[in-house]
Amino acid sequence: VETWASQAHLDAHSSSKHFQRIVPAMDAISETPSLESCSNALRVVREHPTAPIHAPVAKKVLIFTKATDYVHRSLPSAASCIHMMCTKRGWSAVVSDEEALLEKPTAEDFDVIVFVNNSGELFDTDKEVLTEHLAAGRGVLGVHAALASFLVGEDASGAAEMEYSSPIFEELFGAHFKNHPPPQKGKVSIDERATAQLGISFGSLPLEFEHTDEFFNYTRNPAKMSDLKVLASVDERTYEGGTMGAEHPVVWARTIGQNEGRVFYTALGHFSHFYNGRGPDAVAKIIEGGLSFVAKGV
Repeated sequence: VETWASQAHLDAHSSSKHFQRIVPAMDAISETPSLESCSNALRVVREHPTAPIHAPVAKKVLIFTKATDYVHRSLPSAASCIHMMCTKRGWSAVVSDEEALLEKPTAEDFDVIVFVNNSGELFDTDKEVLTEHLAAGRGVLGVHAALASFLVGEDASGAAEMEYSSPIFEELFGAHFKNHPPPQKGKVSIDERATAQLGISFGSLPLEFEHTDEFFNYTRNPAKMSDLKVLASVDERTYEGGTMGAEHPVVWARTIGQNEGRVFYTALGHFSHFYNGRGPDAVAKIIEGGLSFVAKGV
């Protein structure tokens, strides 16, 4: 298990066997993750004032980075940025790709689990703890390629449709990744009423904005699910290759179970510059809002 407490620690993690094996072209990454390069809104608060006597217990977050098939080059930047978001809130965050943290009997208790641009077999589904995690009212957040988890095979283009070895993520998030056209610009709209109903804020993000990304098509349309609220959609008329129709969600949320375990997902988030402060901050603002939402129940 690794936590990133400094730039040196992050550099060591990025050069580890894990990332060197799954990202052979690490030196081709255009933006290097840096503790100093995230936008001002995501900077780590380095001062640690004395906590009040009755301070609440800090939330414990797992940022899970395992990717066994296609690996996004933005993965280190995304994990680093989310780690800093948690640190800024005073939460305890762990960055790891160890499946043992999500399997019985070795699993650890976390208040929030974040799946970041994952792919392939993440853990043994016969030993999974996500069901109990949500039943206890805890939170799960998925970023971009998390919906490609348990995909059988690898396709760097994202155009081929593949089978899945387990329905666990489709049941959790409401859909699996199906395919995507090449990255391109499209118009994204936020549903102000839906975000207000769930008490979610995306900060200063406008209700409509142009965004360049991989726009995923899904195995089924989350907009058709009654227990799920779509928070943002992309207009398929503004780009080529969308197959979901007039309602094409890119951000959504739901609660699961009697204790209302909270689930939040954003399909946006392909590129490194979304996370390192060198590009648009829309994805970072959406993830910040998602973290607040999934953590409220715990």
